[in-house]
Amino acid sequence: MRSALSSANAKAIIIGPRRGEIHAEGAGSDVKGSTIEADHHFEGQRSTLFDAVFIPSGRHISHLAKNGRAIQYVREAFGHCKAIGAAGFGIAFLRDIAGLPGVQFQHEDSSDVMTSYGVVTTGKLDVKSAATGQLRIEHDEKDFLAEFAHVISQHRCYEREMDGLTAQVAF
Repeated sequence: MRSALSSANAKAIIIGPRRGEIHAEGAGSDVKGSTIEADHHFEGQRSTLFDAVFIPSGRHISHLAKNGRAIQYVREAFGHCKAIGAAGFGIAFLRDIAGLPGVQFQHEDSSDVMTSYGVVTTGKLDVKSAATGQLRIEHDEKDFLAEFAHVISQHRCYEREMDGLTAQVAF
């Protein structure tokens, strides 16, 4: 995701529970490709400072689900009409933990893309479009990256506010 967004000159920032190196579950720092560097932490950079939030799939979702700051981070982004994207297990986090009202979500097993109130979800993230080196920014119900980039380019999803959904979220 970071590479795809960078190909369109977007700056992707990794936000985690703490700043610094985060290890994949069950892997030590000596395993190549098992770490990611979190640029900031949930309390250090509010979601209002960014155009969008993306929740990737993975076992880390069980940890996010227990982190009140992570939940608040996503709910705050929703309340400020920011674009939100999720893939795989990230969908369950949005639907069941963050509790975003009025939003429809794609099923976790589907490779189709669903956009509802500026929330873009897909069960299976296909990175083929990222491999081309150029991110398309267009409405595309089959290409998560193109659709997410399109929703981000809209700046905000004011339909949430117009339909009263932002008032239903405490953040």
